[in-house]
Amino acid sequence: MKHVVRFTALAESDLTALHDFIAADSLRHADTFIAEMQEGIESLANFPRRCPKALEHAAAPHRDLRQLIVGEYRVIFEVAGHAVTILHIRHAARRPNRKAVKPND
Repeated sequence: MKHVVRFTALAESDLTALHDFIAADSLRHADTFIAEMQEGIESLANFPRRCPKALEHAAAPHRDLRQLIVGEYRVIFEVAGHAVTILHIRHAARRPNRKAVKPND
């Protein structure tokens, strides 16, 4: 059965900010990269547990927090039942953000 993929407000904001950041240099590259990221995110509807546990999982071991790597970015998401919730999108070089994976996101 396919999972439903949804975004938190934070993740939507992250995606927009990432596009704007890349577009400052090249709108074409921004559009291409965001399309690639969205394709990867959409693929989570099938077998989201193929992705490894996210670094943030250590702060919330009772939750199924995972990460999808797209380029130099981590898409942090939670799998619960038949839902995949995109919580946050971060550059891979940044430290884990435990605040971004609050239960009420």
